[in-house]
Amino acid sequence: MRKRLETQTLTGAWSASSAGIPIAVPRIGMITRQAITVEITPSATLDGANQPDGIFRVIQNLRLVGGNGSYFNLPGDAGGQGGTLLHYLNRHQMGFAGHISGDVTAPQHTYVPVSFYYHPGSRPSWGGRDNPFDMTSFIPAAHESVLNLEWVTGPNTLLDDTVTITSAVMRVSNYFITGTDEELRAEVARQRVALPAFAGGVPTGMMPSWQTLTYGPTAAASDYSLEHNIPGGGYLRGIYILNQDATATRSVRADDQITGVKVIMPDHDPIKVYTDFLTNMQDFGSSLGADEAADDFGRHAPGGLIFLDLRPHGNPDYGFNLEGVTEAKLAVTVSEYAAGDDQLILFDKVKPYFGLLGS
Repeated sequence: MRKRLETQTLTGAWSASSAGIPIAVPRIGMITRQAITVEITPSATLDGANQPDGIFRVIQNLRLVGGNGSYFNLPGDAGGQGGTLLHYLNRHQMGFAGHISGDVTAPQHTYVPVSFYYHPGSRPSWGGRDNPFDMTSFIPAAHESVLNLEWVTGPNTLLDDTVTITSAVMRVSNYFITGTDEELRAEVARQRVALPAFAGGVPTGMMPSWQTLTYGPTAAASDYSLEHNIPGGGYLRGIYILNQDATATRSVRADDQITGVKVIMPDHDPIKVYTDFLTNMQDFGSSLGADEAADDFGRHAPGGLIFLDLRPHGNPDYGFNLEGVTEAKLAVTVSEYAAGDDQLILFDKVKPYFGLLGS
């Protein structure tokens, strides 16, 4: 058995493409994490120019698509806030800063590298250490017929009012485990992964199956009266929400939209809360702009984000079992809304994998 980290040779070159820029991912072993770095060359330094969330908007959507469908994707909007949601989810789950300074002159880079991470498993850290080879959930790359990372981009004006994207390159680094089927099964056991049973029996592993919803509210909703269906099947580990306000230039994160959330399961409601304290649980926001206080990017929690981890309420690795469940709901209170506002909702789900682990 081998555990490897390798930056693949094939890259993606930025262009304004709503259809997606495909980057073939090597179909080797079980992929347990991807580090996706975009090297942005701006038209001028970002020291005092970067607008709120500017560099994170270089990703409007990102999805990993195999022969049997999508493993992960983001809820997208035209303003590129899907990338912002992924950045802050990375900060929340792994604590990674995700970018360096925006000073694009010597001795810094002549470009700004911003990194996004996709960790399929449920234990990005384990025993107090980073856990990149987490086998609680994985991408069975070696057993895929095709595997592409698709980078959806918007216009080159997403960074700022005046500074644009001159060019950008996406580099993908993959963490993967290879070996025989027996060796990888032993690794699952060594990591003390307790796999849940399904109708087909106990799977050999779990794989991600993210599902998304982008919803534009049309009215205020009191007392959790706006309900969204939670997709059934598999297990639901978490629900992650970004609220955005439509503005004249670009959408911005907003605290005044969803002010309460309730998760409704068939037999009980595990969560029913106002959201301010959930927003305040986020790590400090980050910006590359010199005017970060004016841009609401000082040393405080970033607004407009609500992260619900359902694992403490259910299976400690996988959350709620939704096999055969069709009536699960996410209910929200909407205090403010306007035309063009959106709720970007990500349902972090996993489903069983019954195939071989090794080659």
